[in-house]
Amino acid sequence: MFTKLSWLLGFALAVSLIFYGYLQAKSTTPEVLSYSIENPLQHVSLDEVDDALYPFLVQGFWKVDLLRLQTALEQVAWIHRVEVQRSWPSNLKIKIQEYQPIARWGESSLVTADAVVFTPIDLAGFEQLIQLDGDLLQVEGILQLLDQLPEQLEPLGWSLVDLRQHIDGVLSVELDNGLVLRVDQANWSTKVRRFVRAYPLLAEKLVESAQGYDLRNTNGFAIIMPKNSDLVTN
Repeated sequence: MFTKLSWLLGFALAVSLIFYGYLQAKSTTPEVLSYSIENPLQHVSLDEVDDALYPFLVQGFWKVDLLRLQTALEQVAWIHRVEVQRSWPSNLKIKIQEYQPIARWGESSLVTADAVVFTPIDLAGFEQLIQLDGDLLQVEGILQLLDQLPEQLEPLGWSLVDLRQHIDGVLSVELDNGLVLRVDQANWSTKVRRFVRAYPLLAEKLVESAQGYDLRNTNGFAIIMPKNSDLVTN
């Protein structure tokens, strides 16, 4: 009987220890947090948000590092800025500001009005935007050109479809009529204005044959003709 009693006491003690360990584990395991997006999203998917947030949702309401969570979300391609607030007892309120592109940049990127170049997974749906390219250190300058150049070309009724800055500082401007303009960036405005004034005076045959205009000459411009033709200077 003593042996049986000892066994029962041992069994009871083992069960008590297991139950105690369960209670301890439950009390120290953080509750998985929920979250809510406080604004509609146009380009960012909820799956992308879930993937970025998951490591933080298991950290617990008070232990979750909001700054690191914010930084992790801002690594998602379309996300520009994030605001995160705790909401008792177990929720995170998240506001996401997406990038708003105004032009394409290079082969696979987009650029915003405040000169941020970012690379989304897919460019589908943005084919209609103007194409820009150049030195990433000169993005602001190229955006200024994009803002000012159309106004100077307005008297001719031409619109930009492509603007590229080359390594030598030369700008290539492709227009909606298929023509190409080349001008040095340093004094482009003076040379474009001069060209706009002179263009109506060109002979009709030259205009019909021209593939573009090189405005880099000091005192005039050159007409870019087909390869079988000669370059004409004005």
